[in-house]
Amino acid sequence: MLKRFAPTSYIELTPSREAALCCGGGGDVEMWDPDLVSDVNTVLTDAVVESGAGLLVQGCPQCKRVTQRGLESRGSGVRTLDIAELALEFGTFINPADTAGAVTEGDLAWRR
Repeated sequence: MLKRFAPTSYIELTPSREAALCCGGGGDVEMWDPDLVSDVNTVLTDAVVESGAGLLVQGCPQCKRVTQRGLESRGSGVRTLDIAELALEFGTFINPADTAGAVTEGDLAWRR
């Protein structure tokens, strides 16, 4: 679904999907073991920076908060959004003008 926003410049980080790392920001893990969250965040932010992406979209607002803080502390210019912010800022996942529902590159509201 996210690839529809940037069909020619979409990058999926690894590991992802079922194998993706949780940032540890939710469920009070951050209060219980801040070093663990910091270590995981380092792995996540390394992957983001090494990917060359300019925008990181995450499904969880806690992951967004933790990785945004990590990226900012590194001086990274990568922008972070959670999925709700992406939909709010750039519109829905479906282009009403396209009956197939695919967004064409000309329809993109942002560029990298």
